[in-house]
Amino acid sequence: MERNKRKQDGSTGHDAKGKVKSVYMIDTQPSRTLGIHCADPRFQSAFRRFISQELGIDNYTPLVIGGGVRALGDQNAPPENVETLWGQIKFFITEANIELVILINHEDCKWYEYVHSDQSEAELANIGRQDLQAADHRVRMEFANVQVRSFWAALENDTISFSEVTDG
Repeated sequence: MERNKRKQDGSTGHDAKGKVKSVYMIDTQPSRTLGIHCADPRFQSAFRRFISQELGIDNYTPLVIGGGVRALGDQNAPPENVETLWGQIKFFITEANIELVILINHEDCKWYEYVHSDQSEAELANIGRQDLQAADHRVRMEFANVQVRSFWAALENDTISFSEVTDG
């Protein structure tokens, strides 16, 4: 394979100095979906597969942060965390023409354990669900033209199941 030839998506070769170089094509279709979820590495593959396979959304903009939507739901969250997360959400919705926001919080969140170290596992799950509903409400109130779907990811032994959270 010649080094100067255009490579196919996902192809690997070497640059002029012999270092490995991989080439991928950019996504040319704009993303109209913003997916916000926790950075917990145990859940990343499940989050991506759920959004792409179960919800049928191949191209979405991920906003990944420890604790997921916690900063929007927890009234005791540091103001700078709230401002950072909310600023990014507003940016993507307005500048990238986002039409759908997917919010996911999950059971056994290590960030929640860190922040709420005095709470039981059941209390942490309850707080996580409340934060998810508060974040859902905030996005809906600020951006009436954007669809919002919220999901709770539960751990069941070695599997993760997703259920949609609604106001009712």
